[in-house]
Amino acid sequence: MVKRKNPNGKRKDFDPVDLQPVIAHRVLVELLEQQPELKTTAAKLAEEAAKNPRMEDLAEEIEDALNRISAGDIYIKSGRTWRGYREPEEAAGEVLSEAMQPYFERVEKLFRKKDDASALVMCEAIILALYRVKHGDQFFEYEEYAKDFPEETADWAARLWRSAGNVQWAGVRRFHSDRTIPADFVQQSVPEWDWLLSED
Repeated sequence: MVKRKNPNGKRKDFDPVDLQPVIAHRVLVELLEQQPELKTTAAKLAEEAAKNPRMEDLAEEIEDALNRISAGDIYIKSGRTWRGYREPEEAAGEVLSEAMQPYFERVEKLFRKKDDASALVMCEAIILALYRVKHGDQFFEYEEYAKDFPEETADWAARLWRSAGNVQWAGVRRFHSDRTIPADFVQQSVPEWDWLLSED
């Protein structure tokens, strides 16, 4: 890890946020080996983090899953199949939807548990990840086949939130009047998608 300096030439204090995940894992393991009395505290913090994941962390996880998809993955799924010919647009939708499915399953599970706070965090994470993918460097590889996928999928996440997880209601845009996507989230995190604030 490179030690960074302030503009005045002094070394900056250690910031664990700067660590790469692999290095952070190694540091934690070695720290707990050297100071085993911290294991109980670390276990409690890990349990708390698992129960209350941060929106930013979830968005990064989803974004990474989507960014692992390449144009090659889409081409493999398109073309002649035993059922006929699959257009690249259809294949793209299938591949991207498969990557998103685990996250929507998590949202639905949270709604079933009546954990609205975590469900909103998850919906916001999905929306943020899709926004970043849309504006990222890798989306151009298959954009012609999935141009509207990020917006349409983000809209579905917003609809699920606004219908309290009721898939049928979300499908026909039947929303609870008191459930909206927070305006500050939209303005700060996905400013070009202000259509998410529409009441329709």
